[in-house]
Amino acid sequence: MKKRKIAIVIVVLVLLISSITYSNSRIGDKINDVLFTDIVTEINGQEVESFNINGSTAIYVSEAKKLGYQINWDGENRLITIINDEANNPKYIENKLDDSGSNNHQIGDKINDVLFTDIVTKINGQEVESFNINGSTAIFVNSFTKISGVTINWNPEQRKVIVSGEVSEKLNNMIGIVKNKIVFKNDISLFTTYAFMNFTGYDDENNQQGYHEVRSMIKEDLKKLDLQLKDNKYYLNRNVNNHYYRHILSKTEGAPDFIIKSQLPSYLNKLSINDLSEHLEEFYTKANISELYEKYNHYYEKEMELYSESIYPVIAKTNLFLDIKESQIPEFYFQVNLQDAYWRGSGIATVYQPLGKPMLITGPSYTPNLINVVHEYLHGFITPINNELNEEIEELSYLMKEVPQNTQATSSSYNNWFSIFDESLIRALDNRYLDDKGYIESAMRHGFILTEYFAERFDEYGKFNGTLKEFICMLIIDLQEENH
Repeated sequence: MKKRKIAIVIVVLVLLISSITYSNSRIGDKINDVLFTDIVTEINGQEVESFNINGSTAIYVSEAKKLGYQINWDGENRLITIINDEANNPKYIENKLDDSGSNNHQIGDKINDVLFTDIVTKINGQEVESFNINGSTAIFVNSFTKISGVTINWNPEQRKVIVSGEVSEKLNNMIGIVKNKIVFKNDISLFTTYAFMNFTGYDDENNQQGYHEVRSMIKEDLKKLDLQLKDNKYYLNRNVNNHYYRHILSKTEGAPDFIIKSQLPSYLNKLSINDLSEHLEEFYTKANISELYEKYNHYYEKEMELYSESIYPVIAKTNLFLDIKESQIPEFYFQVNLQDAYWRGSGIATVYQPLGKPMLITGPSYTPNLINVVHEYLHGFITPINNELNEEIEELSYLMKEVPQNTQATSSSYNNWFSIFDESLIRALDNRYLDDKGYIESAMRHGFILTEYFAERFDEYGKFNGTLKEFICMLIIDLQEENH
């Protein structure tokens, strides 16, 4: 029987926690259409009172103590802090009044008398949707568990929701390792390259609301300079994929000279190597990039600060699932690229030569885009393995005819069998972080036709005795047998 996905809600009380008790409700009682149910909720072996909100089981935040968390209330600032005080692994949830609204609903929206409020809820710096029940703020615990490492299971025979934690010692150790591997860095070379691309015609955007404010402000500042470059329409005139610029940049010494340090692959021949270096060097000087960089650096630092705690557990959980050893985890730089389109990114598969280490980059997003972080991190491990298996993967290229036309998979970024295989596999692994069937369905609609297959097969990976490469080889062989 398939596991039933249960969303549990931790209710954050905007009151002094120590003065509140909830122990008098019975099955069938209702408070503001919040129904007390016959579902048993168990935290670390202790049953707790639970109730149902719009089909989801909920518990009070005071029960977080059973997971080893401290709960503090700051009345002056209307701030509740939920902390796991284990050494080197602080985790928190903070709630404070703000006028920014919630993620998917507007302030004042109601679902079954559950009111969406103006209280912002953040888990390790990542904003999540919050709402009010009978004067108390609530959040969905699946957001909490994906960051903290606490797990949820559903036992349908016993109608029991099982919440277990604290954070395991194994995960704690891996989080500590990951913290020593990631450096948050706003790189001036990347800043220069995207400022140059935007100035000379790069206008791709995924966000219907338009560019990130920093991208717009930098474009406006450059426009005011009335620069006279050798080619003010360089990006438009070259007409190549935007990510090619980043690939070339990764092979240079970076600002201010952008000298090429190593031979580039043939697919980058569409851009003249020396020509691009000369134009970037000219732009760096004439646009006075060092001052522009300093002007906007605090925006980048603020954005990266939002990731400064939430990034570690998701990377750590990915390492544990794939059994990536400490010696295999590279030191790498992390940057949010505010001058790119929303929700774009690039991974850590190769060394970013201006800094001498790999770099993981994510584009702007409304809240920290942890799924993109996981996705690009996975590329650093999965894509090199798939490159080694390229010959075997290409033997499945007859499946290319199954890829729907006019989808993301047939765009210029992916339109070959290796990329579709690689992206399908990585998106299947992304979903182990999301645990969202809709994500798999979306990947399939976008033409990554093996995503569902890989997602189902990786349920077996925990019991597989071989290496990740051997597991992927087995999947390739099985696909060949199933399709002949």
